[in-house]
Amino acid sequence: GSDLASPKIQRDSTNMQTQQSRPNVVCFALRLFCAVLSVDLAVGDGHLRSLGGAKQYCPGNFSIKGLPNPQVSLIPTGWTDLAGMQEVKIDGNKLTPHMDARAYFAQQCNAGEYNNEDYLAVNLLERTLRYTVDLANTGCGCNVAFYLVSMHQNELKSTCKDYYCDANSVCGVPCAEIDIMEANEHAWHSTLHTQFDHSGMGGGLGGGDGWTGPRDWSVEQYSPGGSCIDTKLPFEVAVSFPTSSEGILTALELSLSQTGKPCDLKLRLSEYSGLADLGEALRRGMTPVVSYWASDKMLWLDGAGPENSGGPCHTDKPASCPTVASMSNFTIEDMAHPHDVPAGGSDGGGGHENPKDFEQPTESPAVQASCPGTLDVNGVNGGGIQMIPTGWGLSDQKNITVNGGSLTTTMGSRAYFADSCTAGTYDNKQYTALQLLGKTLHYNVDLSAADCGCNSALYLVSMRQNDQQSDCNDFYCDANSVCGIACAEIDIQEANMHAWHSTLHTKYDHGGMAAGLGGGDGWNGPRDFSTDEYGPGSSCIDTKKPFHVAASFPVDDDEGILTALEVELSQSGHDCKLNMKMDNYEGMDELTVALRDGMTPVVSYWNSHEMLWMDGSGSDYQGYCQEDHPSKCGDTVTMYNFSVTTFEKHASVPKKPEEEGICEGEWLVQAKCVLEFTNYDGKKYRGCTDVADKSRYWCSHDDFYQGRYSYCEPCKVEVADRLQPLFADEDLVINEDNGGHEGDATTPKPGDKDQAKTVVEPYQRCDTQWQESTVCIEGFYCKKIDDYWSQCSPKEVVEFKDCFNGWKPAEGCARVFDYDDTEYTGCTMINNDDIGWCAYSPRYNGAWANCTRCDDDSNVVMQKNVQEPPGSSVPGPALASSGWLGPRLWVVPLLTLASLAAFAMSRGIRQPALFRRLNLVDINAHDRMPLVGEIDDEAGGVN
Repeated sequence: GSDLASPKIQRDSTNMQTQQSRPNVVCFALRLFCAVLSVDLAVGDGHLRSLGGAKQYCPGNFSIKGLPNPQVSLIPTGWTDLAGMQEVKIDGNKLTPHMDARAYFAQQCNAGEYNNEDYLAVNLLERTLRYTVDLANTGCGCNVAFYLVSMHQNELKSTCKDYYCDANSVCGVPCAEIDIMEANEHAWHSTLHTQFDHSGMGGGLGGGDGWTGPRDWSVEQYSPGGSCIDTKLPFEVAVSFPTSSEGILTALELSLSQTGKPCDLKLRLSEYSGLADLGEALRRGMTPVVSYWASDKMLWLDGAGPENSGGPCHTDKPASCPTVASMSNFTIEDMAHPHDVPAGGSDGGGGHENPKDFEQPTESPAVQASCPGTLDVNGVNGGGIQMIPTGWGLSDQKNITVNGGSLTTTMGSRAYFADSCTAGTYDNKQYTALQLLGKTLHYNVDLSAADCGCNSALYLVSMRQNDQQSDCNDFYCDANSVCGIACAEIDIQEANMHAWHSTLHTKYDHGGMAAGLGGGDGWNGPRDFSTDEYGPGSSCIDTKKPFHVAASFPVDDDEGILTALEVELSQSGHDCKLNMKMDNYEGMDELTVALRDGMTPVVSYWNSHEMLWMDGSGSDYQGYCQEDHPSKCGDTVTMYNFSVTTFEKHASVPKKPEEEGICEGEWLVQAKCVLEFTNYDGKKYRGCTDVADKSRYWCSHDDFYQGRYSYCEPCKVEVADRLQPLFADEDLVINEDNGGHEGDATTPKPGDKDQAKTVVEPYQRCDTQWQESTVCIEGFYCKKIDDYWSQCSPKEVVEFKDCFNGWKPAEGCARVFDYDDTEYTGCTMINNDDIGWCAYSPRYNGAWANCTRCDDDSNVVMQKNVQEPPGSSVPGPALASSGWLGPRLWVVPLLTLASLAAFAMSRGIRQPALFRRLNLVDINAHDRMPLVGEIDDEAGGVN
C-alpha cells in the first residue's frame, strides 16, 4: 500500500513490526515484477503516482535582478512520478536542491501542468550571470549542477514528460546545452555542447579514470581549504558570454572568487567549433536548470586520472553526499566594456511622436558622449553601420546597445543609422543615405516585452538631406515635424506584441497610408490580419518569440518608380506568413525621389497612455488593447540580423523544394528546407552547405537561418555506382537458367544512353503515385526500403548465401548496409556484445535485428527492433527472441534487484536510499539515462 513509498521500518523496530511489514514488501517485489511484464496491477490504493501521499506543488518564486521581470518561478521535475519526486526548496533568494532533484527556471508555475512556454528564455549574450554557491561537504561522487538548455523552444514532451532536453538526450530529446557548473568540493566542470555533441568542450578541474580531464586549476587552488577557493565556504560565480562584432558568441568566460582570498580562478572556453550555434541558442533564450545527484561512477567529473595527473578523487562515495546543496543571490548585468556609460533617465516618453522627450534643456548636468558602436548590416557599407543616439549631453540620455549584429533600444531612446560617428557632435552628412529602391531590408525583432501602450519603431526619414539642425539639435525630421522639421517618412514598423503598423508618409502627410493590425478608439485601424494570426501564442506570428521582418521596395520595369511597400512577417516553426502591401498611394513619386536620394533608418522605443491609435480595439473590437498600460512595457526591445538584398518578385516567399526534395549540385535539399537562405554570419547560401561544422552538409528550414536545419543526402548516383560495391564477388550465385553472367545485372552497357541516364536518387519511392518514381534498369526491380527510400535490386539473377561470417541475417534485413561510415555484409558484431546483428535499411537508421548463428538449427523468430533515437550510432542491447519471455530477458536482473529490495526492506533499510545506490530511482538526474524498464504510471506499462 501507500506505506511502501516511505516505509516506517526502522533499525530499532520490534520483530513484530518487522513481521507486519513483510507482506507489503512482497507486494512491492510482485508489483515491480508485474510492471516489468507490462501488466497494469493496482495494489492498495492504486498506482505508484499516489504512493506516499506526495502532492504536486510549485516551490515558489525568487528574484533575479537584471531580468525585465525579476520574479522567477521554479518548476520541479517529477509531477508525473510523485513517488520519486525530490524537492528544491526556495528560501528568499536561496535555492536548496535535495538529492536527486532537478528544477527549471520559469516565468510562471502551474502545479501539475508542464508547458514549455512557461520556462524562462534568457538571452545572456554580452551579459554576465552571477550567483553564490555552497558546496560544503559535497565530496567525491556528488554533482551539483547549474546549466542552460533550450527547453523554452522544445515542443516535444520528452520521456520525462516535462519538455526537458539536453545534449545527451537524457529524456529522449536533444538540444543545445551550456553547463556553467557541474561540481563538488573537489572538482568543477564548465562545458559547451551543441545539440548533438554529447561530450562537448570543457574546462575546470577534475576527471579521469585512466585518462585525464581538465586541469585548468590545481587541487591546491580549488579544494577544501584551497588557496584561491576554499570549497568548505560559499564562493561567487560569474559567467559571461561575449560576442564578436558580428554578434557571434566568442567564448564562455568564467570566474570564481571568494571574499578574503588573494586569487580568483578563471576559465575561458573560446576554441569550440559550435560557438555560432550556441550563440544563436542564447539569442533565442535558454532556460536555467538546477540539479543535484550522486553516483559511484562520477570519476568522469572528479577522478584523479592517471598517476601524477593532478585529479582529486580515486574513489567516489555517493553515500557520503549531504542531503542538500545551495545556490543564492542570482543577478544578471550587462558585460562591462571600456566604452560603457551609465544609463540615464527614467521610464516614460520617447519615440518619434513625442518631441518633448528630446527637447534640449537649458540646464543639464554634463553626460559623457559616446558612440554606441558598429552595427553589422550585411549588404550596406561593407557590412558596418555606426549608430548615433539622440540626446548627447542630456541628463536623461537613453542608451542604445550595439553588439555586432544586434541592436537593443532602451525605453525612451532613439538612434540613427550613420556612415560615421563623432561622439558629442551631430552632422547630417554623417547619416546613412540608404538606397532601397528595388531592394529588401531584412531583420529579426523580439517584441515579447512590448505590451499595450508600448511602441517599438523602425522607419526611414530624409535626414541626410536635411540641413536644418531642428529643435532636437540633431537634424531629425519626419512627416509629423516632431522636432520642427518636416520630411518624407516610411514607417516599416511601429509595433508591440498586439499591434503592427507599416505606413507611407509624404513630407506633409501626417496620417499616411497604413497596413497591419490594430488601432481605433471609436474608429478602426488597419485589419490586414487578426489577433489569432498575430499576438502572444498566435498561429502565424507568436509575438512572445522573435520573428523575421522583410520590407521590400519593388519598382516598375519602365521608369523605376516605387510601386509598393511590401512587408512580410515570418517565424521559425510556423508555416503561415503575414503580408502587407501598400500600393496605389498618391505620393509614390515623391517617395521614389526620397528613396533614390537615400533615406536614413531610425530606431526608437517609447510608451504612452494614448497609444490606442496604434493598438486600440476599435469600434469593431478586432484590435486587442482596450486600455494602454505603459508601466507594463519592458525596458528594452532587440532587433538583429540586419541585411539588405536585391528584391526579386516573390523573393520574400521561400522557395520550397518539392515534397521529395530536389537536387542542387551534388546534394539533395530536403523537403523541409528552403533553396536559398542567409546564415547568421550574414552570408547567403543556396542549397546545402558544410559551414558551422555540423559534421555533414545541411540545409536551412528558414530563409534566415534560425537554428532549424536538416542534413542533406548525396544527390544522383548511377545504378552501377550504387549497386556494384554492395555485392562481394564471393557472395554472388549466377543463375545459369537466365543466361546471365557476372556483371551483366549490375553494369549498364557502354554507350547505352538510356541506361546511362537511369539513376536512383535518395528519398524517392517505388510507388507510381509519387512523381519521378525510381526506375531500374532491365533485370532489376525496385525494392522499397522504407517510406522514404527505395533501391534497385536484382531480379532472380543474384542470390545470397545463407551465412556471412558465421551469422545468418534476419528476414527482411539488408544484406549490405552502412553503419558509422563502414560497410558491412550480412551481419556484424560491433557494439552488440559479440552477437551478430543486421540492419533493415542499407543505411542504418535505427531499425535492426539480431542474427542467428549458422550452426544453430533452432527455429528462431527474429523481432525487429528500433533503437531510439533513429540514426543512433549504437544498435543497442541484444534481445533474445524465443519462448514466452521473448525480448524480456532483462526481467531476470530486475527481479534480482526486486528481491534485494525486499530483503533490504525487511532488514529495515529505506527503499529510496537502497535504490539510489542501485541507480534505479535516479532517473531524473542530470546526464543520466532512465533505465530500461522504467515504470510508466500513465501508460500502466513499461517504457
